[in-house]
Amino acid sequence: MKYSNIHLIYFSPTHTSAKIAYAIAEGMGATSMSESDVTCESLDMEEYIDDELTIIAAPVYGGRVAETAMERFRMFRSAHHAPVVPVVLYGNRDYEDALKELCDLVSEQGFVPVSYTHLRAHETRSNL
Repeated sequence: MKYSNIHLIYFSPTHTSAKIAYAIAEGMGATSMSESDVTCESLDMEEYIDDELTIIAAPVYGGRVAETAMERFRMFRSAHHAPVVPVVLYGNRDYEDALKELCDLVSEQGFVPVSYTHLRAHETRSNL
């Protein structure tokens, strides 16, 4: 299926998760993209995603998605079962349950995972 608009949601202290989310969207042939960068601050109110494909990306720390990222991702909901691609990035350690945790969260928020991936990348230390 071809998606013309893809919504990117990411927590990316060192910008790697953002770069990967954009690369995935470009590889899918998106003609337009909107973004929600929740790295430095959360939303003031919940944001509802209609039916556009959404990519949610975050780094893994100690085998888990950072709790700050998970809290901020909880502000996004889909009332119409929007398709989503959860993405976790890990470095020197395994991603353990991080991908399952992110898939569970987005499902609870009303999204429908249509694909998912874990990628090894250099999203490491930051000053957050």
